[in-house]
Amino acid sequence: MGRDKGHLTDLQLRHSIKADSDGLTFTLSAAGVAGWILRYRHGGRRRELTIGRYPDIGLAEARGIATLKRAEVQQGRNPAAEKQKAKATAARDWTVRDLAKDYRAKKLVSLAHSTQVSYGRQLKRAEKKLGALTVREIEASDVVALIEGAGLTWGEANMLLITTKCLFTHACGKRLINANPCHGIMLSALLGERPARRQRLMLTREELKLLAVVVMPHSSENAGAARACT
Repeated sequence: MGRDKGHLTDLQLRHSIKADSDGLTFTLSAAGVAGWILRYRHGGRRRELTIGRYPDIGLAEARGIATLKRAEVQQGRNPAAEKQKAKATAARDWTVRDLAKDYRAKKLVSLAHSTQVSYGRQLKRAEKKLGALTVREIEASDVVALIEGAGLTWGEANMLLITTKCLFTHACGKRLINANPCHGIMLSALLGERPARRQRLMLTREELKLLAVVVMPHSSENAGAARACT
């Protein structure tokens, strides 16, 4: 029995870009990513619905999905617009914990190991305080409360602010939010100016010799240290 005219076979998919019957199209990007698109018309305009990647979705499954979506079009619906709306709704429901997980997977892993450790520590603090809240409801006051309530040293608090700012910059890049709630927050306004760093005490050779004798007068190691200073 011959195949229906216009239908693709799996062998054809491996060699070329073809259009199946009724708008189902197999595509291949410049990066070598293959996928399925359903082309249809709605409201007098040409529309495209991305069905999924090949071979994750095979030919038979793609045809089945296309059949269902064409039925929706015949009912006056617009599957592509509905899919976009569903994605936007799902994005509004992202929590800070969801965002932190995505940030770890897509951004944090590319940083130096020491930075991963430092940022990872601060992400845990942010998740503990803000994790259950949705990304869209976070305001600057929430970030301020996070920093002021953490009870950290100035340096650690600064790292917490930097990490939180990077986290919500990631959210802006994903278009989950339009503005970073960390922008404009100044740590000096929350905790005061950064404390002056302690200057390292530099002792003279004579002072080192005297200190060694006073602190450990009966130690053989101390005697050796004292001789080293002479």
